[in-house]
Amino acid sequence: MMPAHSTASAGPTQGNPPAVLAESRGYLEYYGQLRQAALPDQDLFDAMVTHDPDWVKRQQFLILGS
Repeated sequence: MMPAHSTASAGPTQGNPPAVLAESRGYLEYYGQLRQAALPDQDLFDAMVTHDPDWVKRQQFLILGS
């Protein structure tokens, strides 16, 4: 059975507006800066939540596995 949609052959921006990609890039860059600063895990978490209060909601599937 073949999946209805495969992202393997899709371009990196397919389905993602440039603003969404830029926002994601910004989060990743900010996270990288915090990691390079060698913050303790709790401080890193607190900084991400302060930077973007909705960040926790978007990470819920990682935390709760849902």
